[in-house]
Amino acid sequence: MVMFKKNILNYLFRPNDEMDSVLSSQPYWSILWAALFGVTFLGTQVFVMNGGERYAFPEFFIEILYKGPIIGILFCGIYGTTVFLLAKLIRGEGSYLATLTSYAWSTLIYSGRLLLVPLQLLLFGGDMFSKVTVASDGSFILITIYILVVIVDILLLGWFIRTVVLNTMEIHEFRWWQSLLIHFLSISMVWWTSLKGLNILFFPV
Repeated sequence: MVMFKKNILNYLFRPNDEMDSVLSSQPYWSILWAALFGVTFLGTQVFVMNGGERYAFPEFFIEILYKGPIIGILFCGIYGTTVFLLAKLIRGEGSYLATLTSYAWSTLIYSGRLLLVPLQLLLFGGDMFSKVTVASDGSFILITIYILVVIVDILLLGWFIRTVVLNTMEIHEFRWWQSLLIHFLSISMVWWTSLKGLNILFFPV
């Protein structure tokens, strides 16, 4: 277990060096990471849609906890499949399972946002899901903390995108621009299909 934790830490900072360990890991780890991603993803969507102003708290927070894992596993499957198919069109070398596994593991960084949730709930309560955080009005300290949380959030998103691109480069033996293009096309396709077909903003931001 100690070695496994060390592998996870190494993966977060040097994903390509730990790719063999990631691909040989038990499938339930990928499922767990995808489930955590779903909770993070759904919480982000509630914020984007200003859910704190539209829905009652904590009911929608509880809904995030039980719907999120299903959505996360579903999204990782759909997105990973899209990446794999597009990669094969330009002669990608990676397997389908490797593509799904590497993407699920990369979401660990995205799910790092969950570490901020206890602090946000403590300071802002249900307002943390509102674009206008009422609890921060008039308080310099709360406004400063809110801005710092947003900055950390943006850094995690950039780190996540970097890891996803590096993983695809490693698995499919692509150059960086090929990997970036694959993910740009994949997320655009998933976003457009979900928005037009299901009227859902299925976009990990």
